Amino acid sequence: LRITRRFVGEEPFDTVTKAYNENMKRILPEWGINVIEIPRKKDEDKIISASTVRHAAEEGNFAGIENLVPPDSYSAVLKKYGPTP
Repeated sequence: LRITRRFVGEEPFDTVTKAYNENMKRILPEWGINVIEIPRKKDEDKIISASTVRHAAEEGNFAGIENLVPPDSYSAVLKKYGPTP
């Protein structure tokens, strides 16, 4: 497939995913594939997780969510958790 890069998201919480990423970084370069780890987005010094966003949505804190996620994600959160007309 001529793959030369594999992008992965940083995983500070889940030990299985973290180990998977570390193994890819160790093994894939042997096959000519560069593994690029993308840091998690942060709100000040706190890492933003899906759980953080879901919890805020369940509490109705949509203004707080809008500052944490991209516009498309915010629209999806509103569709799922937002007030019904």
